[in-house]
Amino acid sequence: MIGYVKYEYNLLGMNFVFVCMRTQNWLLFFAILSPFFGHSQFNIGYELSNTIPVIKNGDSLYLPWAGGLNNPQFSAMNFTGDDALELFVFDRDGALRKGFKFNNQTGKYEWVHTIPEDSIAFHKHFPKLVDRGFCLIRDFDGDGKGDVFTTRDYQNIGVFKNNGSVVPSFSSFSEGLITKNGGQTHPIRILGNQLPVIADLDNDSDLDIMFFGVNLYGQPFGCNTFATFENQSVEDYGSNDSLKFKVADRCWGKITPTSGTHPISNWRAFDCDTTCANDGQRHQDVTMTQQLHDMNGDGELDLLITYDHNDELYSMPNTSTSAHGTIDVNQIDYQFPSNDVQVEMNNQPYPYFIDVDLDGDDDMLLGANQLNNASTLEYDTSNAVIVDQFYKNIGSNSAPEFVLEKRGYLSGEMIDVGLRSFPTLADLTGDGLPDLLVGNIGYNTFNDALSSARLSFYKNVGSLGNPAFELINEDYANVSQLNLRLAHPALVDLDNDGDIDLIVGDHTGHLQYFKNIGHPLSANFSQLTPNFNLIDAGIEAHPQFFDLNSDGLLDLVVGNENGTVQYFENVGTSSAPDFSSTPTISKLGAINVYNSLDGKNHPLSHSKAG
Repeated sequence: MIGYVKYEYNLLGMNFVFVCMRTQNWLLFFAILSPFFGHSQFNIGYELSNTIPVIKNGDSLYLPWAGGLNNPQFSAMNFTGDDALELFVFDRDGALRKGFKFNNQTGKYEWVHTIPEDSIAFHKHFPKLVDRGFCLIRDFDGDGKGDVFTTRDYQNIGVFKNNGSVVPSFSSFSEGLITKNGGQTHPIRILGNQLPVIADLDNDSDLDIMFFGVNLYGQPFGCNTFATFENQSVEDYGSNDSLKFKVADRCWGKITPTSGTHPISNWRAFDCDTTCANDGQRHQDVTMTQQLHDMNGDGELDLLITYDHNDELYSMPNTSTSAHGTIDVNQIDYQFPSNDVQVEMNNQPYPYFIDVDLDGDDDMLLGANQLNNASTLEYDTSNAVIVDQFYKNIGSNSAPEFVLEKRGYLSGEMIDVGLRSFPTLADLTGDGLPDLLVGNIGYNTFNDALSSARLSFYKNVGSLGNPAFELINEDYANVSQLNLRLAHPALVDLDNDGDIDLIVGDHTGHLQYFKNIGHPLSANFSQLTPNFNLIDAGIEAHPQFFDLNSDGLLDLVVGNENGTVQYFENVGTSSAPDFSSTPTISKLGAINVYNSLDGKNHPLSHSKAG
């Protein structure tokens, strides 16, 4: 979400504050609560607001400030204590936790950013998750409260038990589930991008586990086949309050991918042997993602799969039991659902079967499930912002029939500008209302070239005190044509001619200066001065203008990736500013947020004369 550190100083008789922020691809709105007070001191308080209207393509977004989604994972959960359906959403990009509650009157989901019963931020009720793997809510002990199953140490499966009453409260139950395989004991390990099936496969009331085994770390859980781990809690203890497993089926479905290169598009029948010598693909990097759901009403769970960076979902009928399935390879639906619009979504779509619209049967909610590159801090995997889809079940649970209802069911209702967000406000249309300009570092898909950074312009169509923003231009000033890796905008009348100019910090640490050659009512940023004054702030430039020495001239402060702030004094005039190419002060105030926020210092300023 947003991490920030606020630095308050009194220099040269003036108070100012630096707020160093780090964001991903989303935008949140905070309203000031506390007024300034005191002669030379001030206090600012902020409260998250979800009431500022945002309009896109003529429609009002109903979740504009909910923060965007990249790789959402959905679980049904009751986290406010009433009977209305609620969605717990884990986004593996940033390991974020969000809640959404169905409104019966509007027929839409509302963002729950605080738990109403205690007004504490929603995510603080859930364990802090640092791994970018999975987080699914499942009630393993039958107490009616959803527990957390999640990745631990990027490969093990950990569990947090819900000990709360009305609202959730968790404690660690297992750092890593283990299983018996013959006479040996092994940790149950799963590849980073996988999502396991956690369900009662053998109908004994405790939760079992299933996923695509790739002989991970030399442990023979599966021969490039689907392996199941049977929970022995009921068998050994007579209750379902434990998580004790044994390898039950190393070849669930009795199929394996055909040999060949990616993508895997064909399967063949396969019975496990003791060596796995005759199975299919031997690629260690195969990330098969699977789900089980009764697709034909026969009471047994069928298989739905996708795999590495694929955009489709395959449905495979199970002709045997849920515990020991057998897939008929001649009946695989490679255009699922063949009765309607085929599933197609970047990137590795994963189905969640939840009664989304509360009509009594399970619908299909899809979420993207593929990290772009787990070794970097750049996670966005879609060159579009639509990362979920809602397929309504127009049949029943005994005879499901899924039809596409909406792309971007939740994600399409949010502001999402790509990788990271850099917002700034200024009146660009001369109507006295501050407009919104948001920069980013582009869009990314796995193994694709990163698209150029750009600016999105939202015009303020509200009024003073009641702002409303409408998306006007998603490539403002044609910044994408510069092929920048980062575009952090600053808006200021730099040459004192009565209109707003645009300065864009880029990934190389340089500034791109766009002089406004229009007029206050209609900005025109077509005149570019590249590498403004040859200023180089290092890796990433995050500019802000502020009269730091009270001489009536706007000075320049620039944050960078290393977490420091550089100060460039304006030694020119109000109409002809002049900045040295080297900073006047290279580490202003000894500020360094590298250790606390991994750097990426975004200075913002506010002043009040003493």
